[in-house]
Amino acid sequence: MRDGVEIDAGVGAWSGRQNLVPARQERSAELLGTGLSTHDPPVQMLLTVAPAQYLHSRNVEHVGHVALALHAQRCGLASRPTTPALTEAWADADRLARVSARTLNVSELGESGSRIAFCHGLFGQGKNWTQPGKALASEHRVTLIDMPNHGRSAWTETFSYADMADSVATLFSADDPVTLVGHSMGVKVGMVLALRHPDLVAKLVVVDVSPVSYDAGRREFAGYIEAMKALDMTTLASRADADTALRSAVPHTTVRSFLLQNLRREGDQWRWQLNLRLLGDQLEALGGWPDIDETSDVPVLWIGGANSPYVLDDYAPAMEQLFSRVRRVSIKNAGHWVHSEQPDVFLDVLKRFVD
Repeated sequence: MRDGVEIDAGVGAWSGRQNLVPARQERSAELLGTGLSTHDPPVQMLLTVAPAQYLHSRNVEHVGHVALALHAQRCGLASRPTTPALTEAWADADRLARVSARTLNVSELGESGSRIAFCHGLFGQGKNWTQPGKALASEHRVTLIDMPNHGRSAWTETFSYADMADSVATLFSADDPVTLVGHSMGVKVGMVLALRHPDLVAKLVVVDVSPVSYDAGRREFAGYIEAMKALDMTTLASRADADTALRSAVPHTTVRSFLLQNLRREGDQWRWQLNLRLLGDQLEALGGWPDIDETSDVPVLWIGGANSPYVLDDYAPAMEQLFSRVRRVSIKNAGHWVHSEQPDVFLDVLKRFVD
């Protein structure tokens, strides 16, 4: 790979070996010292889909294999390879190609310290975590993430927790592992990420959810989605009108206000930021838990509201089977929205874990 060495080991199966780094071409700082040149078409393609963190965390030979795999896939040159190294590269190329169109909107707080990222739940946005994020930003670098199909992040055509986890994983680097904090759907993504990419995660904070499948709330959530889809955006004059229109289907003022945070005005037109079609179609999968064989020794803080049905003693074996280092905390006088219902207690528990 370095100084013009050809990638071999079966790359001929991708219609021809390619000299990825000609000696006469200068090394590019964009590739952070990997020794690859941005002048080569396969590398140019890799740069369009792989963030710098990905290039940091993989070895040079593997990055080169992934570049060639992407090039082969895009050009329709060949079928999947059979050697282990190239099979792994092909799988990485598949993942990068899938997530490249799934741009994630993030907000950053703080300028120094260890990195903490927050993942919101269903119908939420990264900004829902602004208050604890600001409280931590004096000593940490904080990232608030809009999950796929939410907020200002891109919509997708399909749903799986593995794909969401892989998409979020592209934000991080093994050289700068992150403490992931998430609630409900968002931390199911976080758990899957910690299991699939443990080198990216320093610590994990699981807020009021368990690695199990739930049926509770599905009908209620389906009703919210149908009510939002039924709103006539062509005649909607104001957010207050939308609030009135949703009142019969969503009688709880706090829930209605939470949903209406997703209503966005662009020029004279209103639209929902949520991918309502996909979320409605995938509610069963959203409430589920994927089959996953990996385990992890990433330290886990498992926070539950004492009044919540989502974190129960019966669910502890499922958590401990996946994560070997789990500390469980129950916060009194709180339900599923523990971080909103008991913000001071929640923040104190969180700080003790991340500091």
